[in-house]
Amino acid sequence: MIEKAESIEPVSYTINGYEYQGIATGEKGQPLIIGLHGWLDNANTFAPMIPYIEGYRLISLDMPGHGFSAHWPSVAGGGYPYHYSEIIVWLTRMFTEIINIEGLAAGQQQPILMGHSLGGTVAVMFAGLFPKKIQMCILIESLGPISSADETLPERMRKSINLQLRQSRSNLRLFPNMEAAIERRMDERNIGGPINREASQWLVQRGLAEVEGGYQWRSDKALMLPSPQYYTEQQVLATIAEITVDTLIIIGDNGLFSKHSNVETRLTAFPQKTEVRLAGRHHLHMEHPQAVADSVRAFIG
Repeated sequence: MIEKAESIEPVSYTINGYEYQGIATGEKGQPLIIGLHGWLDNANTFAPMIPYIEGYRLISLDMPGHGFSAHWPSVAGGGYPYHYSEIIVWLTRMFTEIINIEGLAAGQQQPILMGHSLGGTVAVMFAGLFPKKIQMCILIESLGPISSADETLPERMRKSINLQLRQSRSNLRLFPNMEAAIERRMDERNIGGPINREASQWLVQRGLAEVEGGYQWRSDKALMLPSPQYYTEQQVLATIAEITVDTLIIIGDNGLFSKHSNVETRLTAFPQKTEVRLAGRHHLHMEHPQAVADSVRAFIG
């Protein structure tokens, strides 16, 4: 397995009685980057970049339901709890908690928000709603939420609710050993595509829990349920148009967005963007960390 870097320290925050964890590197007082990982990943997603971002304080969080962070209970009716609106409320409170603990004084620069995949989608929403709370926004293989046409709502919601009614949270996949989980996470059948062994080791190291008979993912099984509602494309574009901070967008030449039909429309909607195309797949920040870190450092200045 990957040896834990000496420069990485654990961090923990409590919001409304729930505990959220992550990793941090750098020193308090250095420019602060808050990192958000992708769907079913965890805070270790940015660990490979750490050797190449000296001079910055990076706090990479386990998002709700992921890694060592709290699983959210279902709402009163027993439905899906991880809606974007709830996650944005959580992140807003998390910003306040981190700023207080890090000792950022009034007048100091706001944090830089960096997200990969789902984390980038959350960053887009947060930056569009509260641009004054961040200094800059960095998106890695992310251009905002998936959208859908108005007429798809009834069928999508019906399917999601039916699955919520049937699905239990208890039957997570059991792996006989960590190696089996590493191999599975490398598999090209994953929604984000294949990743190399080192990237898989980083994610498995933090994402797996030892249980009776083997190992299981720590992530909340509710995260596997389809969202009952997507935004329309016009709603997404309207939110992007509200992002008034400088935004770095990093796209892999073999990533998820390299062939999407709406990429150019989305890119055009960002008011102040720097676009960088790099060699790599969806997890290029883990497989080519120095190239991504160099782009981040050049953007921040």
